[in-house]
Amino acid sequence: MAIHAIPRKSGVSGNPEGIGRQMEEVKEKVYRQETVRLDDKLFVNCKFEDCLLCYRGARCEWEHTRFSNCRGLLDGAANNTVQVLQGLEFKIMPPVSGDLESTH
Repeated sequence: MAIHAIPRKSGVSGNPEGIGRQMEEVKEKVYRQETVRLDDKLFVNCKFEDCLLCYRGARCEWEHTRFSNCRGLLDGAANNTVQVLQGLEFKIMPPVSGDLESTH
């Protein structure tokens, strides 16, 4: 999975922890060649194939969910975290090849 950060927008703030918000539960859904926003969702027994996964930094979780050939796009608080880590000279790890399955 390749992760790409996008340029930061000035004056944008949010609630990256998702405090006070309910997560939407998504069960047994198959996503193919779609753009999917991950924030504020719990994915259970889902499958992602060739998708663009967009993440702003709010809480999201998955259980028994498979990811195959997906890409990631970080925005908002998630992008800010990447910029901080890069500023601290953290090394960026190469993408993991093959399928990933999580039982988070």
